[in-house]
Amino acid sequence: MKLELVCEGQTCHEIDKEELANRFSGAIRRFRDRVTWARVKLVDVRDETGAWAKRCVVQMRLRQRPQVVFAVTERVAQLAVERAVKRVQRVLERRFARPQTMPLPA
Repeated sequence: MKLELVCEGQTCHEIDKEELANRFSGAIRRFRDRVTWARVKLVDVRDETGAWAKRCVVQMRLRQRPQVVFAVTERVAQLAVERAVKRVQRVLERRFARPQTMPLPA
């Protein structure tokens, strides 16, 4: 699996790229043979109030499943990353969950 990190604006100075790579690699580790490519992009944006915020955009290409794309926006980069890592784990667990078999009627 290839993990691509993109950082734009002041966010680049606030976060350690190696730590970021480790966090997302850890979140994907269990499903790494099913994730062909992942991109994490951190950018500075204006939120709905006009204040500066940090957006973490995650894009993943999966084997035999639809592509995953989502964004998390928070005032602090660390919080945006934390929420995005947790969401990656939830999304992958749901996408690759084994189908539940229904018990046969007696």
